[in-house]
Amino acid sequence: MQTQNGLNAGSIGWLGFELSVLRRLKFRSVALPLAGEPNLGLYLKRWNARVAANDPAQWAWTKSQAFVENNSETLTEPDLDALLDDAYVPRSYFRNPTLLTWFNETDAWWFDNVRAHSAFTPTYYSGSLLSERFPHLKEKVSTSA
Repeated sequence: MQTQNGLNAGSIGWLGFELSVLRRLKFRSVALPLAGEPNLGLYLKRWNARVAANDPAQWAWTKSQAFVENNSETLTEPDLDALLDDAYVPRSYFRNPTLLTWFNETDAWWFDNVRAHSAFTPTYYSGSLLSERFPHLKEKVSTSA
């Protein structure tokens, strides 16, 4: 079950205990090598502790990056509209045909198209998140074009 803040409520069983123990200790940074769900890291971040979360599982690393590392980036309604526009339209081939083993064809096309959207490609072009955060990259791209 996902709560409104996106955390998995089923894994919060030991969180209260862990936080009550950690509340008694003095620390300013913490490393979570096998983070799993980002609940603990998120609470420690709220306590102004410096959190380094990592996990060999890509889903856990991505979720930790979204909840712990991210401070301000959120998707707006127009962002979602642009991302999901034509998500159900089949392309000429699957970029990840393995999706068909786990999902029906319609859902597999949706996941494949959303993942292949340009929003997921790292780029330094004007308008990308990187060029917005680092304006000198935007100037470099506009002068070279």
